Amino acid sequence: MNTQIPFDMNTVEAIIALHKALPGAVLPVLHGTREQVGHIPSHAVPLIYHRLGAS
Repeated sequence: MNTQIPFDMNTVEAIIALHKALPGAVLPVLHGTREQVGHIPSHAVPLIYHRLGAS
């Protein structure tokens, strides 16, 4: 049974915008996403890395 909460990608975008200026923003964004969404959606990870310019 899948109990994950559906989410809006705009939630992830807002979290990225909030933390983007921080050095090492990937972890705060991942933590914020998990806090807001309840999990880190696998299809959100590439977006997070792309928006933050991480490799």
